[in-house]
Amino acid sequence: MQSNVAVAVLAGLGLAALMSLGGAVLQGSRVLPWLEWLSAGALVAAQVWANYRDCDQSNNYVVDKFARNLLSSMPMGAVILLRGDLPGNALRYLHYVEGMRPDITLVDQEVGSEGDTERGNMADIQLSYRADPLVVQG
Repeated sequence: MQSNVAVAVLAGLGLAALMSLGGAVLQGSRVLPWLEWLSAGALVAAQVWANYRDCDQSNNYVVDKFARNLLSSMPMGAVILLRGDLPGNALRYLHYVEGMRPDITLVDQEVGSEGDTERGNMADIQLSYRADPLVVQG
């Protein structure tokens, strides 16, 4: 991320130097402000055009498939102990928003600490230490 900031600053300095040089050549022309905006817009458009295909994630369903496969493989009435944002948010979305597997209870281990205001969803859960709970870590 810091390298992106450095490149943006250098690009801005280069654009300012070009506009300064253009100002000396065009001396007071009303075209110069339009050239500044046009060149900046062209640079942004070129970056979007060059990198859109690599950054497009609109057909990436890896996390969705992971959560659906995990929820569909659980037995009836299962309790899933969650830890981490990626698996936890994906499972919570499918469970609470899309209504997938309402028989399953999701317990976030990071939320269920003592004195936590959201501990209400863990009040009626009794964990047996003889059973092997499923822990999804991100």
